[in-house]
Amino acid sequence: MAGIRIETDELARHAEALRAAGSAVGEAGRERGAAPSGADFGAWGAAAAEPYDRLVGALRQRIFGTAHAVADAGDELAAVLARHEADDEDHAAELGREGEA
Repeated sequence: MAGIRIETDELARHAEALRAAGSAVGEAGRERGAAPSGADFGAWGAAAAEPYDRLVGALRQRIFGTAHAVADAGDELAAVLARHEADDEDHAAELGREGEA
């Protein structure tokens, strides 16, 4: 489209930032330690430990899902940029051949 300029370097930095953010979110999920034992809940004991474990498991799944989604967005953006750059090179080559004719 005429008049639209795509700053591929800027988009490439954003793609890398998305990948790094996905990695950081995933690492945050891995850093969560083991769930407390029943004794850690005091009077609530084991009755609180099981629901807590389920909650922590659900939160970890969401954290890892978010990490993958963000990293995948970075990968997809990088793939779009690669296709865009390849198209630019193809068009430049075609223009060069047309100029020689």
